Amino acid sequence: MREKTIKITQSYYLSKLKLILALSSAIITTSANNVLAQNITIDGTLSPAQTLNGPIYIIPQLVGQTVGSNLFHSFGSFSLDSREIANFQSGSDIRNIFSRVTGGSPSFINGLIFTQSASVNLFFVNPSGIIFGPNARLDVGGSTRGSFVATTADALVWSNGSQFSATNPGGTSSLLTIVGDPSGFLSVQRPQSIFAIGSTLNVYQGQSLLLLGGDIGLFNSRLLVNGIEGGRIELGATAAESGTIELTTKNNILSLDFPQDSLRADVLLTNGSSLDVSAGNGGSIAINAKNIDILEQSNLAAGIAPGLGDVNSQAGDVTLNATGVIRVSDQSMIINYTDLFATGNAGNINIITDNLHLTNNAVITNRTFGQGNAGNLIIKANQSISLDNTSVIGNTVDVRAAGNGGDISITTSSLSLSNNSGVITFSSGRGNAGNLMINVNENISLDNARIASGIEAGAVGQGGDISISTGSLSLNNNAGIGAFFEDGNGNAGNITINARKDIFLDSQSSIESTTILAGNSGDVRISTGSLLLTNTASISAATFGTGNAGNVIIDARESIFLDSQSRIASSVQELARGQGGDIKITTNSLSLSNSAALFTTTLGQGNSGKINIATNSLDITNNAIISSITLGQGNAGNIIINAREGISLDGGFILSAVNTESVGQGGDIGIITESLSLTNNAILSSSTLGQGNAGNLMINAHGFVLFDRSNISSSALDTAVGDGGDISITTGSFSISNGTQLFASTLGRGDAGNIYISASEAVNISGTDANKRFSSGLFTSTSTGKGGDIVVNTNLFRLSDSAVLDARTVNEGNGGNITVNANSLEVLNGGQLITTTLGRGNAGKITVNATEKVIVNGNDASFNDRVAQFSGNVANVDAASGLFVRSDGLGSAGDIEVNSPFVLLDNGGRFIAESRSVNGGDISVNAGNALLLRRGSQISTTAGTAQAGGNGGNININAGFVIALPNENSNITANAFSGTGGQVQINTQGIFGIEPRLNDSINSSDITASSTTGINGEIIINTPNVDPTQGLTNLPGDIVNTASLVDSGCTAFGDKTGSQFTVTGRGGLPTSPDDVLNGDAVWSDTRLTVAAKPQNGSTSRVNTPQKSSNAIAIVPATGWVFNNKGEVTLVSQVAKANAFNFDSNHVACVKP
Repeated sequence: MREKTIKITQSYYLSKLKLILALSSAIITTSANNVLAQNITIDGTLSPAQTLNGPIYIIPQLVGQTVGSNLFHSFGSFSLDSREIANFQSGSDIRNIFSRVTGGSPSFINGLIFTQSASVNLFFVNPSGIIFGPNARLDVGGSTRGSFVATTADALVWSNGSQFSATNPGGTSSLLTIVGDPSGFLSVQRPQSIFAIGSTLNVYQGQSLLLLGGDIGLFNSRLLVNGIEGGRIELGATAAESGTIELTTKNNILSLDFPQDSLRADVLLTNGSSLDVSAGNGGSIAINAKNIDILEQSNLAAGIAPGLGDVNSQAGDVTLNATGVIRVSDQSMIINYTDLFATGNAGNINIITDNLHLTNNAVITNRTFGQGNAGNLIIKANQSISLDNTSVIGNTVDVRAAGNGGDISITTSSLSLSNNSGVITFSSGRGNAGNLMINVNENISLDNARIASGIEAGAVGQGGDISISTGSLSLNNNAGIGAFFEDGNGNAGNITINARKDIFLDSQSSIESTTILAGNSGDVRISTGSLLLTNTASISAATFGTGNAGNVIIDARESIFLDSQSRIASSVQELARGQGGDIKITTNSLSLSNSAALFTTTLGQGNSGKINIATNSLDITNNAIISSITLGQGNAGNIIINAREGISLDGGFILSAVNTESVGQGGDIGIITESLSLTNNAILSSSTLGQGNAGNLMINAHGFVLFDRSNISSSALDTAVGDGGDISITTGSFSISNGTQLFASTLGRGDAGNIYISASEAVNISGTDANKRFSSGLFTSTSTGKGGDIVVNTNLFRLSDSAVLDARTVNEGNGGNITVNANSLEVLNGGQLITTTLGRGNAGKITVNATEKVIVNGNDASFNDRVAQFSGNVANVDAASGLFVRSDGLGSAGDIEVNSPFVLLDNGGRFIAESRSVNGGDISVNAGNALLLRRGSQISTTAGTAQAGGNGGNININAGFVIALPNENSNITANAFSGTGGQVQINTQGIFGIEPRLNDSINSSDITASSTTGINGEIIINTPNVDPTQGLTNLPGDIVNTASLVDSGCTAFGDKTGSQFTVTGRGGLPTSPDDVLNGDAVWSDTRLTVAAKPQNGSTSRVNTPQKSSNAIAIVPATGWVFNNKGEVTLVSQVAKANAFNFDSNHVACVKP
């Protein structure tokens, strides 16, 4: 539709230009041939017909008709050649001169039209057309002013119905009924055109110059109002074949009133044409047409002229009303201004049209260069507005001006800006920039173009606000929407954008509020359906000088997507001083990808702003980042993320940091979500490298937290002076794998943070990275300060495949503790809980509280290869799974405390507390039911591993039973090298398969408390009511398969004799595991079959078989379990066997 409209307009005006050139040629030719003998004739309707003689045509009052203060003339023809003059004479009591041309020929005016009397208005009516030539001039009203009206309408009309008609001069209307000024213009056919070719037409100050016709064209022509007091210039183009255009008079100023639904013709200004009403006060321009073209350096100008005006002066308005298209092109301009050295306020520019197009350096502007305010610019285009090729709609305060800029208001259905075009308000002087308000029903498109409001360097004032409401907004190719403040005394304005559908920024495009040297930047507020930024596009609020950065607040109902180095930011830039603004994001889905960034930062002096994100889902991928960082002096802001459905970081980052040489506190990171996953080298970190504490990291994920091949930390790094922050994670299920490391540490001067994990279902930490260099795990460490604690609360905690929990100190500070509270703890395949000191500080304590069981099993088969390849970069201290507290420095090794009903160490599982040269740590195991050691497992506290001093630590075991197999080399040791061996104290109901020895033996399971060169420790074993030497029994190394020794069937039926089982030696097992072994005890089968039938009146403990035709098989016990009271119960594991209850009654082996 737009292309079609432009083509029609261009085609139309090409034809008009051809017509203008043809008419111009005709005038010049006629003048040259001097064939103008009958240029002015009287038609005889109001006075006798006659031909007036030139070149000075005297038109006396007597050749017309006078009615009151009105004088009427009727001409058959009226034209003027160059150097000719038409002199209208009238008495001083005449207010209006009405002249009509009835002969049917157009008027060619190429001379002077003059009224001899003062204060008289001249109306010139020729329905056949009017053309003003290059020598056409006006001198109307004399020194006391008068207005000039030229029209191709058919008649003048009055409010009482009277007419002065040029197409029906002999009509019934009587001039005698006419009183006062006319009320309008009547057309009974489509009016002819009015053209001005190289003409200069002017009226005096306070008067009007009106052209009303069909098409109106000005070619290199000027229409002016001269004098201090402004007047009015109005062009009206009507295409109505019938109807009235009203005429109003106010303070001697004439103006036209077009019905909104009337048919209109076109207006053209081209080749340097102009309408100028600049004066000391007043002055207005109006154009009413279908299409208005202002081309080739043509212009409309109103305002306060140079050197004129005072503080009370007010310029008039420029008003364009077009039902079709307004086109301004080729350096043409529409301006309303207060000029340099002028005083007074500029007027407004009002534009109403269907379509407005500016191209090739076209300008529509309100501006003040002097002492006074610029006016407002109001544009209403029903269909579209487009600006192309460095065209501008603006409102400005010039550098030497003192006054406020006016507002710009744009209302349309579609707005398009391209090729360095812009809509701008700014101030370079002493005054505020105007506000910019854009309301677009459908879409706004900016392509290498700008919408901006600002204060330039040296100005004093406030930047204007930008408010945009639209359906869709797109910015491409370095396009921008900006509120800026360069320098001076004031602030940048706010930016508010409401796009009902979507916003799209591409190719370095931006929406920004910025201060350069001084002043606060404004807020950026965006509300939309979806927001997409790509290819380094940005939305930001920043300060580069002295002042605060604004906030960025975005609400997108559907989604926000940042891609390809795009960013949303609020920042205090380098060398700046001020507070960073906050970023607040609310959306259904937020995605950042391919190095995109959402951040607050300070590079100067000031705090970074906070980041607050509320969304259903958050995805950060491929080096994209959310961060709050201080690179100067100031605190990093907090990052708070609430994602109701889930958060995924796949190679993405969330950071809060204080950088090297910076001074300030790190910000906290708080995450609330259903699920959180970090994969592919993702990073979640709050850290400090400068002077200040790292922030805390808090995660609450109702469903699960998954960290895979990622890094999570709250740390004070090696250049820092400050404490590391805490890490707190609350979730349902927590998983770390493939070399993911979660750090709370300080490598500088300060305390390390703590790690708190609370998972209602399970915690699973497993594996190493692909190169087997870095173990998955939780880590706290300190250099000079206190080490951080690690606390895990869960149902099931599984630590496997070389994964670790590691709390260490490398210098003077004490290491942190590790505490696990779980139903079950499983440490498998080289998984390790470690506290270590490498310096003067003490290693922390490991505490395990497991309400069901603790299982430590297996080893890392690749451990030796890893150590050989990566040396000191391997976190594990051993190939075995286990709990390890160590001192490799001058500090004490920590303690180990394990509390659980059942503790199993298998396949080399370890509880180790050891030191190189100081006292070994203590180990306490409280296993209510049993402690089971299998296949080379160890509980050991050892001092002097470097063949140095230090006493062995103590081992305290409280267990229902302590069980090991004699030949599996499972040991309990409290040894030392040159110090005293430690104490081993075991309190138990029974101990099996392991016994005290002076030295360890690889062929047996041992309990030792020795010292290589010092005093041996002691071993204390407490079993209730038992001689300790009698309570220790050597179990056989080989387990006998009793099923091969005893017939599993019962043959006590028929005539055969039943099988017999004879116990010899010490009398078999006691009746209760709590009883000691007794050589006189007689074994009896205590199992009840499904068909167990007690013998009446029998209490014998001898099991006598009875005859029966069939019998139930007696199945021997092949295992044992704990019942719900924690007691050991013997059971059969034969396939299809039924559960048996234990009892002391004899049973009969009978067939049911």
